[in-house]
Amino acid sequence: METLLQQNIHRTIGADLSPEDESILSSLMVQKSLDKKTLLAAEGETCKYLYFILHGSAYSYISNEQ
Repeated sequence: METLLQQNIHRTIGADLSPEDESILSSLMVQKSLDKKTLLAAEGETCKYLYFILHGSAYSYISNEQ
């Protein structure tokens, strides 16, 4: 598991994961590289994944058009 993700988990829950829990979490993760301007979630669709960005950045916005 990436060190940055381990640090974020530790900061969030206040403890390190056990090696067994870390192994389970690692088996469920997929690492992807995406091009710029790629949508992670489209309007009106249910997001099926959680994302943790290791390099780069992302943004989100809410449109209040009625």
